[in-house]
Amino acid sequence: MSICRGLTLVALMLPALFVAFPARDSEAAAAPQITGVWSCAVTRPGSPVARPLDFVFHSDGVFAYSSQTTINGGPLSLPFTSRGGANGQWQKIGPSDYAYQSRENLYINGNAGGFFYVDATIHLNPKLQQLCSGTPECPTAQTKIRLTQFTFAANGSITGEIDLLPAGSIAQSICSPLNTVFTSLP
Repeated sequence: MSICRGLTLVALMLPALFVAFPARDSEAAAAPQITGVWSCAVTRPGSPVARPLDFVFHSDGVFAYSSQTTINGGPLSLPFTSRGGANGQWQKIGPSDYAYQSRENLYINGNAGGFFYVDATIHLNPKLQQLCSGTPECPTAQTKIRLTQFTFAANGSITGEIDLLPAGSIAQSICSPLNTVFTSLP
């Protein structure tokens, strides 16, 4: 085959390749998305009470949550008096599966008290418009948590952390998009 015929063949085949293999960005846009605000109910070890939280998944991979409850109470008798909301990161790991990691500051009488760590996989059910983890609806998704309290030196500096809930403790969550809680914005 001459070079001229080969170049002509490549020029004719190139547009067909773009049709057969669309760009990943256009595929991602059509896939289910979790960006936005989700209203969640979460249970953790030591407390069967479902606690309300708001999850926020930003399009740049930043994750945050806020809780409307204190971290104390229940049979664990935790020492914390307030919490600061969590910050972290998230990414897509499958067609309807996502992972996030976060760390929340916990306080005792307004002072640094400890951390609440979360390492989770969550599943999006597009038909129900729900995110879930650790529930029968999504058996492959799991939320692992760790709750620590700081230890201090005599001068008040933080010297370490002790586990109040060990790494790998399991929590359950079920979430709905905030737009199912409120009517749409004008």
